[in-house]
Amino acid sequence: MIIVQNKEELLNSFRTLDRDQVSHLPQGGFPLAMRPYLSWSEPSHHKAFLLFPHESRPVGAVFRSSQGGGNHAQFCQWCHAVKPPQGIELLVAQASLKTSVGVWVCKGISCKDSMKDPQSNGLREALEPGEKLIRFQLNLQKFVLKNLY
Repeated sequence: MIIVQNKEELLNSFRTLDRDQVSHLPQGGFPLAMRPYLSWSEPSHHKAFLLFPHESRPVGAVFRSSQGGGNHAQFCQWCHAVKPPQGIELLVAQASLKTSVGVWVCKGISCKDSMKDPQSNGLREALEPGEKLIRFQLNLQKFVLKNLY
């Protein structure tokens, strides 16, 4: 587990491109613990912030929320939960000054809750909670590190 001690350390975990967008800090104050990640959003829910450990340091990403699509169940690309359309959202991050990338995830990046509940995805899955966590971490890191760093 990685601990973020103060605001400066928190902001330094985000890319230079994103730092000025971190307009809202997580509740609870410092120090912040990432178990297995930390996510929070602006009160308006238009932006979501993600912090996760990678190679013994915190890595941050800023996303803007986009409307979900359709009236059918949606699939979280990180934890693989299947939820009603209002439970999954498209989060979009600025990959560069000219390019954006998106990912369908549990609303508010609430994958922790989905991984704890064995019935959360509506599917029978042979994975144990620890295995689901590893899959989630790999999917999250693959998306963020490949597309944003």
